[in-house]
Amino acid sequence: MAPSDRLDQVNKHLNYPAGMLAGQVAIITGAGQGIGAEAARLFANEGAKVVVADIDNKKANAVADAINAVSPGRALAVVGDVLDANYIETLVKKAAEFGGGKIHIIINNAGFTWDGVIHKMTDKQWDTMLAVHNTAPFRLVRAAAPYFRVKDQEPRVIINISSTSGIHGNA
Repeated sequence: MAPSDRLDQVNKHLNYPAGMLAGQVAIITGAGQGIGAEAARLFANEGAKVVVADIDNKKANAVADAINAVSPGRALAVVGDVLDANYIETLVKKAAEFGGGKIHIIINNAGFTWDGVIHKMTDKQWDTMLAVHNTAPFRLVRAAAPYFRVKDQEPRVIINISSTSGIHGNA
């Protein structure tokens, strides 16, 4: 191989011409807006296929459509409520189908809070927050575990997003 060809080969490898996430499949919850939507756009720009998971049909499809307008076939909206165990199973199944039988990345981003202080929070509000921020990510990771436990030498990663309220509180 000529030195110039080898240099070109190394340069292409180091610059990730297909994107740093080329060939990977990511599920991103809460991807209809904010951090989730931007993560979906960024991951798609870096070559990943992204599953835009959100409770809001209009927002989820808008994000997926915007991604597909730039990179056709790169995004799939799967609309549903992360508190619904059946939705989690459907989400993982559709993500795996979209990814050709693979899932590489989960970003647990779905979340919310009430504008209120803790002494005014009801038990129902508390239980719902725990379910969205703890139970839903657990269920998603558990459902996707078969796609993460494979030994194919491809990277897998789970990212859990949290609010600063988890650090600073809102009392």
